[in-house]
Amino acid sequence: MEYSIELLTDPAEHGNEITQLLKDVYVVEGYTAPEIAAKAFAFSEVFRRGDLYVAREAASGEIAGMVILGSPENHARQVAQPGEAEIQLLAVRKERRGAGLGARLVEACLKRAKSLKYGRVVLSTQPTMKAAQKAYERLGFARNPARDWSARGRSFLVYERTV
Repeated sequence: MEYSIELLTDPAEHGNEITQLLKDVYVVEGYTAPEIAAKAFAFSEVFRRGDLYVAREAASGEIAGMVILGSPENHARQVAQPGEAEIQLLAVRKERRGAGLGARLVEACLKRAKSLKYGRVVLSTQPTMKAAQKAYERLGFARNPARDWSARGRSFLVYERTV
């Protein structure tokens, strides 16, 4: 299948599809509690986090994946400091994984961060997200345990790379 990676500029057009994708990946797969997801994945909140990129299936127009690139001023910022952009909520539909969509979405974020003159891109991931960690490492991200953090009884690992 062919996919395009695009910046989503019309929040109303795909809000329900984005919200459902996040629930399918993060809640159904056990990474986020439903009560946290209800607020955190509301599209009005998601769209305010930063630049929202989607992977769209060419033939059907279906959104197969998404990611956000946020600034250090982002209201939902987790670890970004001045001069750093932050990748958040990378999600690819389970049945579409393995086609390189996650990497393409992250690469779009890296390109955007560089164009905005950020020196580094950071992200947080959960310890159980082993496949994501391997993918980030393949894309040149390195762990920085000194920046790991916890919230609501959950731990997060921080990865970073220069752009």
